[in-house]
Amino acid sequence: MNTCFLAVDVGTLSARAGVFAADGEVLAAAAAPFALLKPQPHHAVYRMDEIWTAVVEAVRAAVAQSRRPPEGVAGLAFDATSSLAVSHTGARPLDGDADVFCWMDHRGEAEAAEIDATGDRYLDYVGGSVSPEVHLPKLLWLKRHRPEAWARVTGARDLVDELGRRATGVDVHSLCGLSCKWPYLPDRGAGWRHELLGRLGIAELTRLGRLGEAPRAVGSVHGRLSVEAAADFGLPAGIPVAVGLIDAEAGTLGVLGAGYRQRINET
Repeated sequence: MNTCFLAVDVGTLSARAGVFAADGEVLAAAAAPFALLKPQPHHAVYRMDEIWTAVVEAVRAAVAQSRRPPEGVAGLAFDATSSLAVSHTGARPLDGDADVFCWMDHRGEAEAAEIDATGDRYLDYVGGSVSPEVHLPKLLWLKRHRPEAWARVTGARDLVDELGRRATGVDVHSLCGLSCKWPYLPDRGAGWRHELLGRLGIAELTRLGRLGEAPRAVGSVHGRLSVEAAADFGLPAGIPVAVGLIDAEAGTLGVLGAGYRQRINET
């Protein structure tokens, strides 16, 4: 049986799945769309169930087109936009009956400016100013402007980590996600900027789900494909699911892994 691998990229408007041979050859690829909702100016949101449905459709189509038996898939990995999935009790907490902030949601512009004004050392790691597209401004906005919805929030995860959780049943945060989109400093064990969170009135953030626990690095295993997700995908249960990456960072690693320097020298 020829071993192959499955990669899933969740973009702004669609999920794409690719089946790859062990040497990197693309055997098949497929895509499926999902809806981006804009219920108000500066708001951009999704429904996580719709994203997952698109992922399932793309995976099944790609595996079928590859003409490889599902039992030959030895592992899979996700990357995704830097969107933010919010788990909850009761009704979905975001306007538009949604539970995922799209990366381009800019409702937290005032909150981002407030973070900048603190002068916290976290800013040294993000060019001196945070974008409203990172996660903290969005969650600050939700707590302040939709307190009843905030009270129903039980977890907040980078979209790629939520995909891993749905695939495995294991709640793990990626080092990539925490380092790039949260007030989390990975160097020398510095970790979360608790002082900043307290100053902004959102000290409880790291107690949501397992957000405050140590993240896992790229190259490690998020978990094993659950029976439920295996049934969705039409794949064997128990295959490893890698810790995911944000799409830009995944692209960077892909360029480096593809012998970028060698090709530049040859041309």
